[in-house]
Amino acid sequence: MEKNMPALAMSDLISQETGEVRPLKYREGSPRNYRFDASKGIVNINGETAITKPGDHFTFIPVACRIFKDTLFQAEGQTGLKKWGELFFVNEASVLCAIMVHGYTVENLEKLEAELFYDDLSLNQVALTLKPVQKENKTVASKYYIGEWGYKAAPKDLVAEFAGQLTGVPVYREDTWKETAELLVTLNYAVPVNALPPGESAPALPETVELQSKPAK
Repeated sequence: MEKNMPALAMSDLISQETGEVRPLKYREGSPRNYRFDASKGIVNINGETAITKPGDHFTFIPVACRIFKDTLFQAEGQTGLKKWGELFFVNEASVLCAIMVHGYTVENLEKLEAELFYDDLSLNQVALTLKPVQKENKTVASKYYIGEWGYKAAPKDLVAEFAGQLTGVPVYREDTWKETAELLVTLNYAVPVNALPPGESAPALPETVELQSKPAK
C-alpha cells in the first residue's frame, strides 16, 4: 500500500529493501496533486481519496512554494485576479507532491511567511501544519473550514536531503503555471526554459524566500 502522508523524518525516505535513501519520484511539471477541501475540512488526493478526517491537522515540509495572483480555475464569465498559495512537498513514498490553497487560508499563510521572514526562517526550513478550523455561515446555515497554520523546526538532515535532490530541478505544476501570474512570494519555484516565451530566461532558483512586496532587513 502506498504511503500518502508527508515525509517528516529521514527514516521516511529509507528503503526497507536496500537501507538507502530512495531517490525522489517526480515527472517534471506533474507533481502528485493533493487538495485541501475547505467544504469538508479534509485533505485528499486528486479530489477523490481522503487521507485526513474532517478537522485533522496535515503537516508537511515545503521544498518549494509560491504565493501569487492569477485567474485560475474560473468558471465561464468570471473575471478578476485571485490570490493562491501553491506548496510542494515530498511524501513517504518519496513522491514530489503539491497542494494549493486560496481564500482566508492563503491569507493566513502569507501572514505566517512574513513572521518566518522576520525570524530569519523560510518555509522550507520548517514542518508546516495546516489546521482546518470550522466556521459557520449563518446567512445560509452552512458550515465550512478555513486553514490556519502552525510550524516547528524541520529536521536539518531531511531539509538538506530535499535540497540536494532537487538542486537544478524545475519544480512547478504545468497546469497552474501561466505567464500572467503576479508573484508575491517564491521559494525554489522554477519553470524550465522551454516553457518560457522566446527571448526570456528562466528565473534563478532562490535559496531563500524572494519577497517582492517586503523591504530587505
